[in-house]
Amino acid sequence: MIEHDSSKVILLVDDNAMNLELLSSILEEKGYQVRVATNGRRGLEAARRAKPDLIMLDVSMPDMDGYEVCRTIKADPQLRPVPVIFISAHDAGAEKAKAFEVGGADYVQKPFQIQEVLVRVRHQLRLASLQAALQEQNTDLEQANARLQEMVAREEQSHERLEALVVERTAELEERMAALEMSEERYRVLVETAPEAIIVFDADTQLLVDANPNAERLFGCGREQLIGTDITRFYPDPQPDERPLSLVPQDHLAADSQPIQFERVIRADDGTIRRCEVHVSRLPARDRRLVRGTLIDITERRIAEEKLRASESRLRAILDSTLDAVIVMDADGRVVELNPAAERHFGYASAAAVGKPIAELVNLPGEAGSSAAALTPYLMDSSASRLGQRVETTALRRNGHAFPVELCVQRIGSEAPPLFTAIVRDLTERKRLEAQFLQAQRMETVGQLAGGIAHDFNNLLTVINNSAELAAMELRAGDPMLEDLTAIVDAGKRAAVLTGHLLAFSRKQVLQPAVLNLNTLVKKLEGMLRRVIPENIELAINIAGNLDNVNVDRGQMEQVILNLAVNSRDAMPDGGTLTIETRQVVLDSSSAQTHPGMQPGPHVVLTVRDTGCGMDQATMQRMFEPFFTTKGVGRGTGLGLATVHGIIKQSGGDVQVFSELGHGSTVEMFLPAVTNMASGEQHTSAVKVARGTETILVVDDDAGICRVVKQMLESAGYRVLTASSTRDALLLLDRQARPPDLLLTDMVMPEMTGPELAERVIAACPEIKVLYASGYTDDAIMDHGAIAKGVHFIGKPYTTTGLTHKVREVLDTPTQAFKTAGA
Repeated sequence: MIEHDSSKVILLVDDNAMNLELLSSILEEKGYQVRVATNGRRGLEAARRAKPDLIMLDVSMPDMDGYEVCRTIKADPQLRPVPVIFISAHDAGAEKAKAFEVGGADYVQKPFQIQEVLVRVRHQLRLASLQAALQEQNTDLEQANARLQEMVAREEQSHERLEALVVERTAELEERMAALEMSEERYRVLVETAPEAIIVFDADTQLLVDANPNAERLFGCGREQLIGTDITRFYPDPQPDERPLSLVPQDHLAADSQPIQFERVIRADDGTIRRCEVHVSRLPARDRRLVRGTLIDITERRIAEEKLRASESRLRAILDSTLDAVIVMDADGRVVELNPAAERHFGYASAAAVGKPIAELVNLPGEAGSSAAALTPYLMDSSASRLGQRVETTALRRNGHAFPVELCVQRIGSEAPPLFTAIVRDLTERKRLEAQFLQAQRMETVGQLAGGIAHDFNNLLTVINNSAELAAMELRAGDPMLEDLTAIVDAGKRAAVLTGHLLAFSRKQVLQPAVLNLNTLVKKLEGMLRRVIPENIELAINIAGNLDNVNVDRGQMEQVILNLAVNSRDAMPDGGTLTIETRQVVLDSSSAQTHPGMQPGPHVVLTVRDTGCGMDQATMQRMFEPFFTTKGVGRGTGLGLATVHGIIKQSGGDVQVFSELGHGSTVEMFLPAVTNMASGEQHTSAVKVARGTETILVVDDDAGICRVVKQMLESAGYRVLTASSTRDALLLLDRQARPPDLLLTDMVMPEMTGPELAERVIAACPEIKVLYASGYTDDAIMDHGAIAKGVHFIGKPYTTTGLTHKVREVLDTPTQAFKTAGA
């Protein structure tokens, strides 16, 4: 019976699945471990992986035939000993010869006998085992022979080595003696040149035994004076945190004890005090216990450390007190530390923020904010385009609220791993002030345009209205032209109202302020307001008690309330509630900053609130612009809120509007309180044309105005002289035998202003009186839009009645109570 070794691995390589299956079943039945491959390339991979004991290889395979596979196996040092049995359907002698030529061990022809295959397999495995054993024996014999030859050679060299060793040891001893002498010399040089002070003293007697030159400099005396001196001589009064050199613990005086270290204050012979770092160690000695002390002068270091600690303390105080958020982070952008301002800005306690990615707090610009991977190169880039640049971005509070910030990232030093500081400045207030400033600039620009238009338009209306009135006065009742002239006058009056709105918006209209109480004003208007609003709107009046007075133009404030009431009415077509209320507030310096142009102190607030449709943000951006309206065509001029804004601003106050679509609107008007003046409202009744016979000099650069004013005044009995320039006026004045009684001059003229002309005229005619006229206010005669006390002014356009009454008032004013704009 044939025996088989079940531990043997046989690799079968054949592209015929039936052959593989047949051979595998035969060999596995006999206890062999079988591996299979279906082509030559896979067979090579399996051979390198499995390290088989025998390979059975088909000759004809499509991608790599058996001969090429065998050549490759025999070229591999690890696979070369593995026997290869070729299996082929060919019986040609050339095929068998080629199989043995490429390294094959046997050749089996298909179809084959099972027993024949098993015998050949067993034979090749046994033959391979014998070859391996023989190879191992040959290797052992070669190694034994080499060891024997080595032993003989060592025996022959042993004697020679012994002699050489004696010579070598003798030379080595001589070399060591020389090295010891050199080492002692080097030690002496090192001690003499060491930057530290080195001393040796007796632990029992406290006496110094040796000292180097730096010890001489430290103690302030020579080596000869130091040797034999008690070391405690150089100790000042002991400090609580110091220990003298003599107080070395006994367990540190043993020969094998470890050095100890402490600090010590030393006082030199000249009284100089130095702080030293002392290193003490035991020196080997036969007859006494010697101690070596190395003293390093750390006085300057300690001073520097104290300065550094003070600097760090100041820096910490600055960081803790600065209003900007300062965040320290690593190269991965994770928070390492943050100051109290950062805790306030972002809403995180320090412990909660540490470890968070900076990108969760601040939106880093560009690619750095896209991912954590992009953050490191962004921070590590030290170019000017990255670090140190101030960029505006947004940050996120812990509650999710975003706010604008200015960000500057800097690297701290050059240590590795790097750290960075992110300085984050909250721009919320700045952005608010910028927007407020831009809005103010915009309103100022539009106001200047509106004021300029109103000024020129008022000049035209003065001519149009009064020419029409004068022409109408010349016609008889029933004249067909009378109706047309009346229409012109009516249209001119409406245009005058429109220019009044423009002047109110531009804050260039003439105010006649008086000290009054808003509570009284609101109560008097209540009846009129109830007639303005429909019945489906409820009117609520809430007035505060003990309300301070304000200094405002009564008529203008009535217009403010009526304009806002009409706006609220139009915003509540289906009904609602209109609330008017007053209250007293005191603005501190912080609150006053939210109201441009206002000072801290007591203020009166007038509030008009409705429950109407409200406004969106786009509308609120433009709500104070003149002629801007959301009402339908023909339903509004767009001057309501613009007029309110101008009147309140010209009165020294401020307007704030709060509104949201579907939630109504609230208008708050802040006016400075007048706490030391009682209400002084006065009411004058209308007057008829006032006549006179005095001489009046009229100066205006508009020839049309000169003409119509001359007609108006002459119709009232006055003698009138006119000049269309200041130069003509002065020439005309020089030619008069008797000076005029009154100078009626325009404020703004090309060559010189009205006040400048008045100064020249008064210098020549001290008794002359002056009346100024203009289409808008001028700072030369106005105090914040109100007429300066003692200065007479009439605003354009004016009527014949208004002009003659004002002329009569000025002429009847005593000379001593008279004041010019330049006075």
